[in-house]
Amino acid sequence: MADPVGFTKAFGRLEQAIEELVGAGGVKERLEAATITLAPIFPDEFPAGHLRDEYADIRQALTWLPPEEGSGQGLRESTLEAMTEEEAGALAKSLFTAVHVCGRGRVRRRARALGPFTAPRLPSMAFQPQS
Repeated sequence: MADPVGFTKAFGRLEQAIEELVGAGGVKERLEAATITLAPIFPDEFPAGHLRDEYADIRQALTWLPPEEGSGQGLRESTLEAMTEEEAGALAKSLFTAVHVCGRGRVRRRARALGPFTAPRLPSMAFQPQS
């Protein structure tokens, strides 16, 4: 069973990884930065279910290719080097989707804890053609 404090820390690291993914640079470069943030997180830090399973799959996809002997690379580096931009993009999308799905539940629980809330009405920002 996942520890609630461990889950909170692990989910916070996932959110940091997402921030890396939406930064500047190529998708492989951004995914590499995100994987550094994810390195200390293990699937068993999440409650059993979809997020744990999805994270385990993502982690496996980031570390499947053994490095060539003498290259000085680790699993993460050799796997990222072998990935195409399209593969890196698909993996980044999987990570984003997993965090988004889990985050929706987290936001809902926080909203319920805060009680009823009515959003203020904002002025219309509709497009106004120039004369």
